[in-house]
Amino acid sequence: MPVTIATLGFPRIGQRRELKFALERYWSGKSGAEALQGEARALRAAAWSRQGSLGVDHVPSNDFSLYDHVLDMSAVLGAVPPAYRAVGNPLDTYFAMARGRGAVIEECQGHSHSHGGDLPAQEMTKWFDTNYHYVVPRLSPGQTFELGTDKMAADFTPEEQRERLEKAWQLGRWNLQSCFRDITINEDTNRMVADFFA
Repeated sequence: MPVTIATLGFPRIGQRRELKFALERYWSGKSGAEALQGEARALRAAAWSRQGSLGVDHVPSNDFSLYDHVLDMSAVLGAVPPAYRAVGNPLDTYFAMARGRGAVIEECQGHSHSHGGDLPAQEMTKWFDTNYHYVVPRLSPGQTFELGTDKMAADFTPEEQRERLEKAWQLGRWNLQSCFRDITINEDTNRMVADFFA
């Protein structure tokens, strides 16, 4: 019986830490959003190619993130606290949630994280019992979800979408709900998240 090989994801940092350096260039103003997204596309393509060349039959997509996969889901759900919505474009809003704005900078997992500025970074905490830290989604009573960004489709060219979206990795609703703060998980919340994922 033939054995097929699948993976759950691939390190996003790049073989020579290309993502780290691309982010630093963007954050320092030395490159723009288009350059950052171009480097991200190249890293995704390299990861898919590498896995394919090693004999992986089912190469996943949507396992790449510019910062954190839980923060990605907050952006996809449109779960952005009001203070961050005023930042401007979606990419800068995303990074403001992760890093804050205009503040003291600390290093965490190779990424800068700030506090004490005009817009603080959202809380980070451990992913279950690992050393990976994620950005905690900040929800409030009456929170509703709407498609904030179509990240999965936006990651691919139209030619890639059909093949790649069939194998897309996604943070599941139960794991996501375990990450929530500032909201009581009840039947309405469960239904709202389930409806969004449906």
